[in-house]
Amino acid sequence: MKKANIAAAGMLSVAMLMGTPAVHALAAKSAVAVVPQSQQVTRGEFFKLVGDAIELPAVSAKGTYKDVAPGHPLYSTVNKLYGNHIISGYADHTIRLNQSITEAEALSIIGRALGMPQQPVPSGSSSLSSKHWAYSLSTWFNAAHFAYDWKQSANKLTKQKAEGFVRTLLSTGKDAENLLKENQQKQQGIKSFRMAGDMHMSMVLDKKVLASMTPAERKQAEVGAAGMTVQTKAEFSLPDGIHMTSSMKASGDANIPGDMPMDQYIIGKDMYVKVPGDKDNPSGWMKMENAFPFSMEQMMKQQTQSIPPQLAKKLFYRSLGGNQLAFQGRIDKLSEMTGMLQNMQGMDDMTKAIEQADNSIQSIYMQGVITVDPATKLTKASSMQIVLTFKGNAAQQGMPFTQMIMSQNMSYSDFDGKIVIQLPEEAKNAKVMPALPTGTNK
Repeated sequence: MKKANIAAAGMLSVAMLMGTPAVHALAAKSAVAVVPQSQQVTRGEFFKLVGDAIELPAVSAKGTYKDVAPGHPLYSTVNKLYGNHIISGYADHTIRLNQSITEAEALSIIGRALGMPQQPVPSGSSSLSSKHWAYSLSTWFNAAHFAYDWKQSANKLTKQKAEGFVRTLLSTGKDAENLLKENQQKQQGIKSFRMAGDMHMSMVLDKKVLASMTPAERKQAEVGAAGMTVQTKAEFSLPDGIHMTSSMKASGDANIPGDMPMDQYIIGKDMYVKVPGDKDNPSGWMKMENAFPFSMEQMMKQQTQSIPPQLAKKLFYRSLGGNQLAFQGRIDKLSEMTGMLQNMQGMDDMTKAIEQADNSIQSIYMQGVITVDPATKLTKASSMQIVLTFKGNAAQQGMPFTQMIMSQNMSYSDFDGKIVIQLPEEAKNAKVMPALPTGTNK
């Protein structure tokens, strides 16, 4: 499999999992509320709340804190948070478990536990100053529709607030779970629908790798990192018909054409794509046989389960009211999702791709909002942000970046409408492209 397909496998897996059918201003400095010490939560108590609420990868790294020796009740909790880069301690090599904690510090710990990036969300905003240490995390919380007054972020954390933060952000409420389950069950019976929207992708470059590049290589990497925006329209007719049109615009180079249209069909397991023609293929149509290993009907059936058990302590849903659901969570290995896909015919190659991607992907952070029609309980719209963080060895595999950031906005309509998908006559004589051998690593 080509290296570029690693990211594609990751994005497709995430999209399947999710069932994808304000002006910035400086905050006025507010008075810090005085909280009786008896109501305050200590750093250690909050660490324990977070560590118990979310499942984190096992780590071998251990924090060498002078005030948390082996045998301490919170020794394992502190090491797991430290090893996952959630806490770092103080310059004097202490962690100060008995010290109070502010609301901003508590939210930053939750944000890091969820895997939120340290860069602001693209086109995001916050009432915090852009110079505030928590500004980046606050943009992600705001984009996820977490209602919080950041002017109160310097307040000492109370037990009530601590429990509220964890309950809201690190658990799935029963009302949210019920709406999600009803939504997914309704979608299972759908035979056709349309969707339209946009997606933007960009990269965060590895500064060390950039420094080792030639000026020409650096320029090329920077242009690629700026990413692209894709406008998409699609129609689906189950069990095996998809027609999608898209227009791509590169963000990083004015010399690249502003509109790169694509016409694509999936009929059965074969994919047809129209690209600019040439003398060997005047129509521009290409056919890739068995390129789509599963049917849309199979994908819809995978959505009958509300929240996959393996992700119940990693991916959290909450009700926003008005038939809206927000979600946030982390995935540490794409292979964690293969259990959802193992019964789908033709998933062997995709599973291998996912396993290979695990060698390069450190974690995935995702968040978004799903809007459900109150009458039909079907999805009306969705917005989602996904961040893939790559391991340090990504550069060795030809990828000079540390993260891929994707944002997507979609609307859905015409559920069970009369949608007929027919392959154009000129595509029936498409040039057949050779398929990669099963299990190839090229």
